[in-house]
Order: sequence, then structure tokens, then C-alpha cells
Amino acid sequence: MRPSLVAAAFSLFALPAAASEVPRFDFERTCRETPPVAMDRKATYEQCMADERQARQQLGPAWAKASLKARAQCASLTGLGGVPSYVELITCLEMENPANRASPDPGAASFRNPHPQPTGKSIGQ
Repeated sequence: MRPSLVAAAFSLFALPAAASEVPRFDFERTCRETPPVAMDRKATYEQCMADERQARQQLGPAWAKASLKARAQCASLTGLGGVPSYVELITCLEMENPANRASPDPGAASFRNPHPQPTGKSIGQ
């Protein structure tokens, strides 16, 4: 097993105790390692830093509402790539929140088989 995978696997066991605290990430390093996308390196870095700061500020309420399981899972997943991100963490927490999941549209038609198989019973039996 690769050392990074061993460390990630070990962190899964250590996270439940630490999941009560908001994780601290070195997002400056994350932003330095982010490849430029349709911008020059400086603009990419500055936008990344602004996004990470904003996500860090918004993380408190999302963290407080999240279950311990969601906190541990999201913190673990966010750190797997070696460049953890508050943007990724808050997105994960929002996706794990049952209140944010799409509920079935009551007006939507449910799937019905247009060609049901005969059951051997006639109507009225």
C-alpha cells in the first residue's frame, strides 16, 4: 500500500474524535499548487485564496449542522488528494445534509410498466 493511502486510511480511524472540531487546512499551499485555469497563475492564486477564505468563514454553520458521520467522512475525503480545500469540504457537507437533497417531485409521474406481465388471475378474483 502506498504511504499516502496508509496515512489516509489511518486518518479515517482518528477522525471521529477530531470531527467535533472544524479542521484547519493550509489552503495557501492548496492555492499555490492549483494549476492556472484560463487565467494567469497570479489571478488563479488570488481567486483561489478569496474562495477558500469565504468558504472558511461559511464553514462554521455548515459544520455545526452536519452529523458527526458527515463531518468525519467529508474531512477525510477532502484531505485525500493532499491539497485539502475548504471549498471542497463545505460542498461535501452540503451534499451530505439530508435537507439539501432533492426530494421526489409529487407531481412527477412514477414509472409504470406499460406492458405488465399476466399474473394468472383475472380481474375481480
